[in-house]
Amino acid sequence: MSPQNYKFRIILKQQAMKKQLRNSVFTAILFALGGLSYSVQAQHIAGGRTNSLFICADGSARSCGYNVNGELGDGTKTERNTTVQVTGLSNVTAVAAGDYFSLFLKSDSTVWACGINTYGQLGNGTTKDTTTATKISSLSGIIAISAGTSHCLFLKSDGTVWSCGYNFYGQLGDASTNDAHTPIQVSGVSGITAISAGDAHSMFLKNDGTVWVCGSNGSGRFGDGTTTANHTPFQLTTVSGIKAISAGLDHSLFLKNDGTVWGAGSNSDGQLGDKSFNDRHTPVQMGNLNGVVVTAIAAGNYFSLILKNDSTVWATGDNNSYELGDNGAESSRDSVKAIASATGVVAIAAGNEHNLFMKKDGTVWSCGFNGSGECGDGTSGNYKKVIVKVSGLCSVTTGIQEAEVENDVVLYPNPSNGKFFVKSAQQISSIEILNILGAQVYAAKVGADKTEIDLSAQPKGIYIYRLLSNDKNLGTGKIIIE
Repeated sequence: MSPQNYKFRIILKQQAMKKQLRNSVFTAILFALGGLSYSVQAQHIAGGRTNSLFICADGSARSCGYNVNGELGDGTKTERNTTVQVTGLSNVTAVAAGDYFSLFLKSDSTVWACGINTYGQLGNGTTKDTTTATKISSLSGIIAISAGTSHCLFLKSDGTVWSCGYNFYGQLGDASTNDAHTPIQVSGVSGITAISAGDAHSMFLKNDGTVWVCGSNGSGRFGDGTTTANHTPFQLTTVSGIKAISAGLDHSLFLKNDGTVWGAGSNSDGQLGDKSFNDRHTPVQMGNLNGVVVTAIAAGNYFSLILKNDSTVWATGDNNSYELGDNGAESSRDSVKAIASATGVVAIAAGNEHNLFMKKDGTVWSCGFNGSGECGDGTSGNYKKVIVKVSGLCSVTTGIQEAEVENDVVLYPNPSNGKFFVKSAQQISSIEILNILGAQVYAAKVGADKTEIDLSAQPKGIYIYRLLSNDKNLGTGKIIIE
């Protein structure tokens, strides 16, 4: 079966944090923030067509689900309904799952891949499948990865993007329709901060908030007002001020600076959430989100997930495989509603017909199609109508709770215009502020239990604070400049 006919989609923008992130607590909190200010983030969970991937707190990776092509990376082709360790990998910082293949980004900025390789999507110069993760030797300096149905995108630290795999619709963005068995540079894009690979289209977010697209434009998934395919990326003029992107099967999602979510493309099952089932060739605003702060978006097969800042998850679209986690209350839905049992969530990932949710305590939960054990609860050949806990899984992250909860530390007001006060029940000796890419933007000694921090010269967005007492980390949390 040709990949353009696959019923697919994974996602959360599957991307990686720069390797200077210095400890697991810091990395975990950055991950929890989603794509609000910047879009490069650690991706600790990923859902593919029929498999799931997870990163453990120790940097190892685990997987479950379908494995006939070796996509679980455990050296076998045995299906797994509980997680197994990916062989030979350590220091993993991001994972991405496509149609029967998997990608892994390590802290040294190298990329490793396993599974099916029919179109060269493993990037190793061959079309031979592999059951263990193999290094893509031609890549270096990678900070983000994204896996589509049969093609891959790789973001370099210099803002350029590289791609490999299936290219029938020009989704590799090199002005051709030739498959690439080793990564090639995407033409005409620079200053890229986020990437998202869909079924047959690719999306690129620039540092100026513009979005660029290439590949198939069936159902108007680009959002440019047409259905015309493009073999090289071009800028969408219908959206601006974008913080995060997510490419689904044949629809696209955009998270704007003002916190609104917009979508374009197929809306056959209500996946655009605009209270209709009409395809949209230009972006329309998702309903039921007025006044809500959205921290992450994920476009699945024929459905969409929204993560709010109160750690609740909302969903719209197809529910035939119970993707919406509501026990099958509706066959499909044209506007977002909360998944009642998905609370305390800090990260989301949408697969083909199943979803993953990471909670603050490091546990992962799932719902939807479980034909091959991709929900990871020890069963297979069924559906999970409400979310279930992934069993036998390592702690995916450590210390997600923020400092002000655990250590009676407060930075206020939050959000603010850039001027904050610090108050702590514990003695603070110094404070450090970093942007979401891990670069320090402020550091100061603190001599009292209350002090003022002036960040008004910094760009609007999300920042991370670290409070120290004689080199002991009192806590880490987020602040927002608006």
